[in-house]
Amino acid sequence: MHTDMDSAPSAPSIVRQRAGLLTELRKSARDHARLVALAKRLDALTARLAAVQARRTARVQTLASSAAGAPGSAAAWKRFVLADQSDSAKLLAVQMQMQRESQAFALLSNVLKASHDTVKNAISNIR
Repeated sequence: MHTDMDSAPSAPSIVRQRAGLLTELRKSARDHARLVALAKRLDALTARLAAVQARRTARVQTLASSAAGAPGSAAAWKRFVLADQSDSAKLLAVQMQMQRESQAFALLSNVLKASHDTVKNAISNIR
């Protein structure tokens, strides 16, 4: 005669599985905190990029209008070109940093999803 009790997991087995799930849950919580921190850094970089672009646009407009008909406009255009090159370098640096942060965000997000799926499957297997 076969009963449901024969196929039920033992108490120590359930305790071990529960401990493993709790460990995974704690790890997921830490990873989530890192993901939130990365998201905040990404938001800060986005704001910084927008500010650099706004300053660059304002500077270009100011320099272009002042150099248009002013005497010695060659010197003004030289300042304009140098300022534009400096701003371009800053903008590129911010964009590269944003790209690195975005890649780290995507990587951690994928790891968290895989971890979550593993824990979810383990929980459903216990039931």
